Amino acid sequence: MRYGDDLLVAAETRERAEEALARLSELLHQRHLTLHAEKTAVEHFHAGIRYLGVSLGPDPEPAGAAPAEEAATSFSAIPRTLYVCQACHVLRRRKHRFVVTQEDRELLSVSPHRVGQILMMGNCPITLPAMRLAASRRIPVFLLTATGKYVGYLHSGGQGNLELQRRQWVRSLDPDFAQRIAVPLVCGKLHNAQALLRQKGVQGPASEDIQGALARLDRLRERAEATRQPAELLGVEGAAAATYFQA
Repeated sequence: MRYGDDLLVAAETRERAEEALARLSELLHQRHLTLHAEKTAVEHFHAGIRYLGVSLGPDPEPAGAAPAEEAATSFSAIPRTLYVCQACHVLRRRKHRFVVTQEDRELLSVSPHRVGQILMMGNCPITLPAMRLAASRRIPVFLLTATGKYVGYLHSGGQGNLELQRRQWVRSLDPDFAQRIAVPLVCGKLHNAQALLRQKGVQGPASEDIQGALARLDRLRERAEATRQPAELLGVEGAAAATYFQA
């Protein structure tokens, strides 16, 4: 493995998980590395875990719009937004899940690892345990009027440096800066593709196809380093991918 910045450790008990965390911190320290404090946590499997874009944990009920008579409260898979839109609906926490109820009837139950944000419309109530669950999972809760006018939002202190995020967003709109970031990334991808092709050649007879692909990737990497246009860089990346997979 050449690069890795995400790690998931499974353990039978919380105590063993904490022991593994301490041991991992020690091993990384020996290599002059540290764990990201805000992104490292010991979580219960039943609370749901999102790792490298994959949701792990108990499979919740299919997420979609509620029945027609309850359509004002629903869960959208993209962008993972939980809507609570009727004053008679209450957002609660039950065990490790968000639950929307009306009187004693459960309308919706969803694991927090499937929720990216919560929209509370009008005078919809939310319980303190549900707020704490959202804060612990860094899920923002947006407060809107019944007509959709923005009022404010609740966020946890662990959401990160908002000023830094704002500056990163502004820099992402600078085409020269984006190009300076994109070129090394593409060149790195081409370098890794060449390394894999060379490994493939070592494991078996080095075919002319592999040698030709390595030479083409060399030329494409030179083009990537010299390009100043995003469209041209995308073209180089696409040509490199075609060269790699055809070898």
